[in-house]
Amino acid sequence: FRAAESQLQAVANRDIGSLQTSFDTLNIFTIVLSAALSVLVILILWRMFTRFAKALRNQLNALSDSILRLGRGDLSARVQPLASEELNLLGQTLNSMAATVQAQQKVLGERDVLENVQQLNTVLNESLDFDTMVKEFLYNTLVLLGLQLAVLYLYNPQRKVLTLSAAQGFDEKEMHHEFSLGEGVIGLAALNRKPLHLLRPNSDEAEGIIVTT
Repeated sequence: FRAAESQLQAVANRDIGSLQTSFDTLNIFTIVLSAALSVLVILILWRMFTRFAKALRNQLNALSDSILRLGRGDLSARVQPLASEELNLLGQTLNSMAATVQAQQKVLGERDVLENVQQLNTVLNESLDFDTMVKEFLYNTLVLLGLQLAVLYLYNPQRKVLTLSAAQGFDEKEMHHEFSLGEGVIGLAALNRKPLHLLRPNSDEAEGIIVTT
């Protein structure tokens, strides 16, 4: 009986040891699986975060570029629709503001043009002196076109020359007062009856000045 009891105890201990080994193996597998799943989740979350951050950065860059263009005076700049609801709302608000300012600027510009045209008509109708009329006409034309410098030569059919009539922004005493047709840039423009656009060489005092004849 004691031998059978000892044998039974040994079998029981062996079975318990096998169960303990299986349980330990299962625990190790569970820990490894949990760690692997945790790493996988972290990688997925990191990937999603980087994609979200990149998309958000691109939207912010697009919004910033449009704001910079508007700040430089380019009222035609518009913010394209953005994926972010908040950024898209801000962009559409900026678009509405730019459109409103652009419309107001257009109205003011048309009003200024109308006022300048009326001033030109007043000068032409009220002045009887030819030289005064030409100078006033040239001055108001510069204001109307947003220019600073201008010279007006009129053609004398009897003498067949171009004669200096008025100048704004230049000293008339230092200018050439007469040109024959085809002589110099002015005479060439008058002969061809086509505009000439000249780019002045770069200098410290005047860089990139465009002269229109």
